[in-house]
Amino acid sequence: ADKMRATATEMSAAISAEIATAGRATHGLNPSLRTGLLSGASEAFHEANTAAVAEGRVPAHTDPRALGGVRVSMLAHVAAHRRGLTGHGIDAAGLRDTMARIMAWSVAGP
Repeated sequence: ADKMRATATEMSAAISAEIATAGRATHGLNPSLRTGLLSGASEAFHEANTAAVAEGRVPAHTDPRALGGVRVSMLAHVAAHRRGLTGHGIDAAGLRDTMARIMAWSVAGP
């Protein structure tokens, strides 16, 4: 379980970095275009979520595609507002670590 959580955390951190970059790059774009650019990350989360549901790590009634969409949206939103959040005294490293922890929990459980 610890190894699985570590792997989920590493995967989430890597995907978070990609989404943060894509989120900044796509902020203000046509929503359809932004969705298309972020669909790869959403699909990767969907695959991980499907496995998590099948293995019983998340509740059986969880929709893997919805969970992937929420995770991508949350990451993109935080990336788009990072400057404002850090301007209000939230440490950037703490923000990144918290997002990675949330992403890992949503796949591996707390």
